[in-house]
Amino acid sequence: MNKTNVTIAFAFMLLFFIINDLLQAKQLAQNETSQLTQKLGQLQQTIIKNNQTIADNEKNKQYLEQQSLQN
Repeated sequence: MNKTNVTIAFAFMLLFFIINDLLQAKQLAQNETSQLTQKLGQLQQTIIKNNQTIADNEKNKQYLEQQSLQN
């Protein structure tokens, strides 16, 4: 084998490892994106629940104020 063949073989091996590393990084990024999207959805549901609790508490507060005024 001459130097050219060795250089070409080395270049292809290096290219293979770089592509493999990039594919793994892409998969990791996709998994992380999926997890963050799921956490975001959970946070949005928590916000909705908390906002509903606040609204319910405000209604109860107004009701109790009316009851207090009537008494």
